[in-house]
Amino acid sequence: MENATTTMTLTDANYTADKFPAEQPKLVPSSDMDVISGYMSTAVVLFTVVTNCIVCVVLLKPHMRTSPTNVILIALSITTTLTGVWPLPCNVYFYVFGAYADWVPAGWCFVYECFIDYLPTIFHTASIWLTVLLAVQRYVSVCHSGSVASHRFRTVYNAARAIVGVMVAAVLSHAFRFAERRFTAVVHPSRLDGRNVSACMDQLVPFVKRHADLYFSVYYVFRVVFVNVLPCLVLVLLNAALVHTMRAAEARRKALLKYHRRSECRRLAESNSTTLMLIVVVGVFLLVEFPMAVIFVTLIVNNVFDLEMFDPSSSSTATSVVNLCILFSYLINFFIYCAMSRQFRDTFRGLFVRRAASPVTGSRVISVHGTSTHGLGGAEAYSQVPESDIRPTAMI
Repeated sequence: MENATTTMTLTDANYTADKFPAEQPKLVPSSDMDVISGYMSTAVVLFTVVTNCIVCVVLLKPHMRTSPTNVILIALSITTTLTGVWPLPCNVYFYVFGAYADWVPAGWCFVYECFIDYLPTIFHTASIWLTVLLAVQRYVSVCHSGSVASHRFRTVYNAARAIVGVMVAAVLSHAFRFAERRFTAVVHPSRLDGRNVSACMDQLVPFVKRHADLYFSVYYVFRVVFVNVLPCLVLVLLNAALVHTMRAAEARRKALLKYHRRSECRRLAESNSTTLMLIVVVGVFLLVEFPMAVIFVTLIVNNVFDLEMFDPSSSSTATSVVNLCILFSYLINFFIYCAMSRQFRDTFRGLFVRRAASPVTGSRVISVHGTSTHGLGGAEAYSQVPESDIRPTAMI
């Protein structure tokens, strides 16, 4: 199948050697859906850049960046933004300016592949595993709060190390693709007016071309397992565990109210609010990522067993629609934070409106650092929370 126009493209998903003709210069996809997707993704990405910049500004405030959860959310905002930003120059040039009607200029060939496919795939892979890291961090903090692993997850330093590890793994898992193609500059008659224009021939390097079936089969099986299916499966299980724990915590909160232990009840409610917000973020992620996993699996089966489950037009349309949904999910994270996190709203509002600080705490909000629920296991759970675990606005 041809290149999709936005993130997580399915470039080379139909990976038999005869699918890479060299008889004519390189073209970008130019169906009506591709053009519409190019326009829409440009608009969505521009809004996403604005909202994610706001998220980073809010979470980088001194009282917010002390939480490992917020550090992971900052990294997630950066990777999702870059996933959409890399294809932006190509979408603007080829679709907004209409250059898709002619051959790809020689100077754009390698840049096009990097910006449309390779770099977005790397950063999207990173954003997927950062989402898994976020869910794991919250699960360990909520469900195993007294364990050694929980204490390790509560440090910003360890969260930063995990983020770096995710980024390195994402780069290494796709870096070889930068060398799989060879682009040759040619002069060719224009498709518009017949005059000679700069163009390029797009071919696989000899080694990849000789083993195209094996090469792309291995790569896409690896990708669908470790970038799509496995993360989705892990997130489903973690979300289910968090929902179960939240139900127990809500029952615990009601019991605390009966005993008039309002301070513990308030801390538990704030912890539940943070957990619920992250559950919604992960739920939105699963909603848009699962269809992409299904498309990948279908296309792999289509190629390996030489079936016709997906015709090129349908797969291109499905990919464009799913990619747009993924971009929209990046945009709505900001509104999830605003709707479900009082601390985020207060800090965001504080960017524009000056408020007097509390004379006692220096902050308008108190929340639990990490979440010291001690497994939500009994009436004495919150009475045992040490004061060192309670910090001003330590978490979203």
